[in-house]
Amino acid sequence: MDTGAPNGVSRRDRYDRWFRYPAGFSPSTLDASILAVGGADGQTIADPFCGAATVGTATLSDNGSFLGLEAHPLILDLARLKLTGSKKDSSGLSRAAERVAEAPTAPIDDETELVKRCFDEDTLRALCGMRDAIENETDWQQHLTWALLATLRDVASSKVGWPYQRPGQARTPVAKDPRRRLKHRADAMAEDLSKAPLTNSGRVRLGDSRLAQPWSELFGSQLADACVSSPPYLNNFDYADATRLEVYFLHQATSWKELCDHIRSRMLIATTQQTRVGRAQRDLRSFNRTCPSLESRTTKLLSDLESERTRRPRGKEYDRLVPSYLYGIARVLEHLRRHVRRGAMCAWVIGDSAPYGVYIDTPQLIGEIAEHSGFSVEGSQVLRQRGSRWRQNGSRHEVRLDERLVTFKAT
Repeated sequence: MDTGAPNGVSRRDRYDRWFRYPAGFSPSTLDASILAVGGADGQTIADPFCGAATVGTATLSDNGSFLGLEAHPLILDLARLKLTGSKKDSSGLSRAAERVAEAPTAPIDDETELVKRCFDEDTLRALCGMRDAIENETDWQQHLTWALLATLRDVASSKVGWPYQRPGQARTPVAKDPRRRLKHRADAMAEDLSKAPLTNSGRVRLGDSRLAQPWSELFGSQLADACVSSPPYLNNFDYADATRLEVYFLHQATSWKELCDHIRSRMLIATTQQTRVGRAQRDLRSFNRTCPSLESRTTKLLSDLESERTRRPRGKEYDRLVPSYLYGIARVLEHLRRHVRRGAMCAWVIGDSAPYGVYIDTPQLIGEIAEHSGFSVEGSQVLRQRGSRWRQNGSRHEVRLDERLVTFKAT
């Protein structure tokens, strides 16, 4: 059944509106996912791809507990900030934002070219001045930092929509005054902290969910009652690249190499830019040993993808991406099974894909991998159709794509 679920995190819901990270759940999809595992009340829900903790804030709001892993350090900071809450009077955040908004402008000579090209000079000088002023606001520094990061795309004078920044293409900013926009963002955060405080416990940890150590450090001897998650889709979306504007603005990386070394290297391989021939071959062998019943189907799929790649002068290496992606998912599911109770329900939101028109039924494949990992698939429900955003691309395939809610149980 197609529920017509919208795509993307809410721009208005409490906590979700702090920063609209593109990997999060829409409200209707989140509700359906939590309902599929029996609700959050009294349960500890895990998310191995927790992103900005959209699942986490919903779980705590519904009287549950939350455990999350996230590989992107900047986004993990946002998740942790949301789940920590604050015992201080949130009106102090609004007053701190007023002080920051009065900060003098700052030089922009040391900013990266990408950042310089996304803003007019006056706007960027104001943004940099507020960034410097936030360093002196010890009580609300993290909240103000995220209010400022959420302001960046609102006041940019070039196209900075997800997933790519296009500094060469001009656009009219959503908001013209960066100082007023910062105060607006901070006021919304203060309102959430005051009117919807999160009182239950939630813990998140930075880590690659393909590895055992982050799981053991986060969970200890605890077992989760359920899992709600949405792994990266096999559609070449680069989550590290998508946040390059924010990472560069904070000077956490100043080059593509630093971005890859410090952030993308920890992430599940879900883009062709992450692939290597040797890695793909090793991962394919490992995946075939882990899920032998899928070997013949995977071999045919990779052959079709390789054929399509070699037909193109600069074809993307989807045939090298798929083995690393599937093996990565298999490793995550193996760790997940060890850290949930027997009978635990899991609900994963997964999209299929069709690189170069070769259809990959990712939800079904992940369901079968889950069965190899100690789960039984309970159902698969279509949430929405997807892919229409790229219809104007002349080389776009015509394969119908959708997003599904796959449920499986720990046996």
